[in-house]
Amino acid sequence: MNLRKALVTAAIIFGFFFLYRFATRPKGYETTEGVVATEEPLQTELAEGDEKPFPDDASGYKWTITPKAEYHIAARVLSTERYRTEWQSTLSPIDLALGWGELSSKKVDRWIDWSQSGRWYFYQWSGDSPYKADFIKDHSANVHIIPSTENLKSAVLRLHSNEIVLLEGLLVNVDGSRGGENYWWHTSLSRKDNGDGSCELLYLKRLVVDGKEYR
Repeated sequence: MNLRKALVTAAIIFGFFFLYRFATRPKGYETTEGVVATEEPLQTELAEGDEKPFPDDASGYKWTITPKAEYHIAARVLSTERYRTEWQSTLSPIDLALGWGELSSKKVDRWIDWSQSGRWYFYQWSGDSPYKADFIKDHSANVHIIPSTENLKSAVLRLHSNEIVLLEGLLVNVDGSRGGENYWWHTSLSRKDNGDGSCELLYLKRLVVDGKEYR
């Protein structure tokens, strides 16, 4: 095979590899330049038998955490809110309001304001906004973060608005007790819902931000 044919063959092979790689990588992905947040979150149903509950004791509470789905999201941090005093904070010290797709661009903040309180997130849009309620709802979420390690807890508490992040872990249901009181906190499994119960409860196993990985 002469040099020209060899180069053409190599180019074809590389082209197929390039297309395959970019066509099959997960929605929300990493590149050498960092995290890209243009795709929908990826939620994967757990295999039969993988929804095994596991315990977590914190601040005198006895928790049972039940995995419901694997979750992978690349998004812009729209807002963060730290929690310290209510019972949920023993497991989840922070909520992240996240936006993906077109909402991963800071330019949308020209029309949309973001805020959080009381484990909710809120958004208001101007009258001339090209982004209305249904679009915003379907491309953003308030995520309750349960860090699986102290390293992840430290890292996630340092996040701030407009950072692009990759989060991986498990959507979970939490049930617990303390003294004679019982508690429950269950995740949403849909990106289309709103109102009470529509937030994701994420048991975080991996975080990528600013080219650094935390586990």
